[in-house]
Amino acid sequence: MNLRKILLAGTLMAFSMTMFSQTHQMQKDDNGMKYLIDGDINLSGFGGVTVDFTSVENDPAVFVGGGGALLINQSVFLGGYGQGLATQHKRHDVSIDEAENIDPVLQFGHGGVWLGYILQPSSVIHLNINTKFGAGELALTESLDEYDMFDSYHKDQVLVLTPSVGINVNILPWFRIAANAGYRLTSGVGDKTYNNSEELIFKSKDYNAPSFSLSFLFGGFN
Repeated sequence: MNLRKILLAGTLMAFSMTMFSQTHQMQKDDNGMKYLIDGDINLSGFGGVTVDFTSVENDPAVFVGGGGALLINQSVFLGGYGQGLATQHKRHDVSIDEAENIDPVLQFGHGGVWLGYILQPSSVIHLNINTKFGAGELALTESLDEYDMFDSYHKDQVLVLTPSVGINVNILPWFRIAANAGYRLTSGVGDKTYNNSEELIFKSKDYNAPSFSLSFLFGGFN
């Protein structure tokens, strides 16, 4: 899987959820049966793109991605996301071709589950709490344009957790902007070293960082 496939998956998820945005009602059973969730359930969906402003390896960074989710009673949502590093970050302490001494470019992509809760969704401006949890890969390669996880160098699979809180602004019945502040936690970073030295190629602390994201969401919100 490469970065383009991660972003494509996120975009397709966003499109599919947007197409599902037509609201459906689940009526109560007439035979007297009782359920854990009682009453009418309003199902809709949304999807969109997200730009994440953060840092990697102590440098300012931007991630770009997309996602989509099923929205229950305009409050609880569950879906998926995908995003990848869009800015270039060169490593000068590691080479991918010692003969030519090529300084590699960092690649970082991840995707997975996106869930959250929206408070007072009918208000023009309201709060949201959400978490993204996914799997991804750190890798070094010659350039951003030629990134492929199977052809990259010094790669490492990781898990990424990003809890956040923010505000939503209802622009139109089918369009919403969300601004969130959170923190990205990256775990599972291995202990690979470069040329049998004591210096680690990837360090967890270099990929844990605060983040600020802007999301442009389309779908059924009423």
